[in-house]
Amino acid sequence: MKIINATIFLMSISLTTLIFPSMIDSYTIILTGLLIFGIMLNFLRLSHINHSDEIPSLSLAINYNNIFVPLLALLFLSVMALFLSFYELSSPIAFFGLILMHTLFLFFIMNTRGYIFIYIKSYVTLVFIMALCGLLANFLLAYEFINYADYYVSLSRLTNGSFTRDAGEELGSYSFPYYLGLILTGPGKLSLLGFEFYRISGWSNEPSTASLFIAPAMLILGHSNIIINKFFRFIMLFTIFIFWLFCMSIGSLLAFIMLYTILIYSYIISRYFPFKLTFLSFFAILTVLFLIIGFIDQLFTSTLLSSKFSSSSETMSQAINELYWFAPLNSNSPELFHFTHLFLWAIILTFIASISSLMLINNNLNVFALIIFYIVLQSMKGFQEMVFLMIFTFFWFYISYFSLHEDAVKSFNTIFKKGSNE
Repeated sequence: MKIINATIFLMSISLTTLIFPSMIDSYTIILTGLLIFGIMLNFLRLSHINHSDEIPSLSLAINYNNIFVPLLALLFLSVMALFLSFYELSSPIAFFGLILMHTLFLFFIMNTRGYIFIYIKSYVTLVFIMALCGLLANFLLAYEFINYADYYVSLSRLTNGSFTRDAGEELGSYSFPYYLGLILTGPGKLSLLGFEFYRISGWSNEPSTASLFIAPAMLILGHSNIIINKFFRFIMLFTIFIFWLFCMSIGSLLAFIMLYTILIYSYIISRYFPFKLTFLSFFAILTVLFLIIGFIDQLFTSTLLSSKFSSSSETMSQAINELYWFAPLNSNSPELFHFTHLFLWAIILTFIASISSLMLINNNLNVFALIIFYIVLQSMKGFQEMVFLMIFTFFWFYISYFSLHEDAVKSFNTIFKKGSNE
């Protein structure tokens, strides 16, 4: 049962985050059937792993007595998908299938709650293997063991049009040596601080999606002992970190900077306020200023940063458009766009409420709150619509909410009911 459930779980979170599901015909139909099969099989067997196998440092005391908040987020997602289905060239059947899989996945997770740690371990292992293969592909290319032109692929054709980043290009913009990992050779090498390199994306369609997929594994390995052996845990974290560096996703980098800045700042306020806080803040600001002054020329001449932060950057304009969705910046924006984003931001606010509950009610640092916080921060680069349609994203939301201790859940529900009655 462990292998069956873990396989169904990995197939579910891989949908839209990795390219392999899009390379398989009728993948969504197969996954839907497997989710139904898994729910029925586990319901009939009623067999769960021994609770002694759980990892205390993950602070996962799951309470399934109240699933109002997850169902509310799922309702917002359903309405958003309904509006998205009216977009030009959209497929209502595809969005219906997505909501069906989201619903089945939620019940699958609840029905197999005894396997949660197996799921997380299998996910971390998958990320490690992807990172290792991606780095190997990059090594073969960087040291000219292979010619990247011999391994050109069109991702659009490879995934039957599911990913269209290189649609219309004759050769494609990716090199995929031995199917180890995708390397973005089309745009050419990028430069940063004098170093030139190709960006990699592993088994994801682009570096941003790859960074989103691997970031929770980095946080789990860094803030828990899910891998008991410290040496292997360090090797896995180091390998994934190096892979993340070669992805060089600016959105991911900024998300991590903001996440740990807020985390450290909150810790300083709670422990050292007011004198030490003032001194440390002044010292940190001074250090950052010196670093900026020292590397200002290299930073602004780097093609990586100039391509992302210029006024003509598609990434920058998309991020601004998504953040200011409520403002009439574009007179041609249809009302459908605003209704869609109204429910999109309802989902985001539900995620933020979950983060706040974990931070305010629980005394200990909750790694799942960090994961949700990171996902919200990285999505602000302008691809919220994609991120908050993923089963992968909602899995971490479910776990973050269910990881509230029973007393904390009761306290949160009491606060919610009081607010509703007033």
